[in-house]
Amino acid sequence: MLPLVKPYNVRKLTNINGYIMGEFLLQVGLITIRIDEIKLIIEHKNQFKVCTYGT
Repeated sequence: MLPLVKPYNVRKLTNINGYIMGEFLLQVGLITIRIDEIKLIIEHKNQFKVCTYGT
């Protein structure tokens, strides 16, 4: 995986952090996949759940 951009619009709740990240490149073998935006990453007790859409 290529280096990630710094998240923006961080939302802090009691014990959950939510993030929005911009454009993101994922390299799988010789193929590079571009994801337009990761809409939400929920972090809870060092576990992450990702809701995303991309092209």
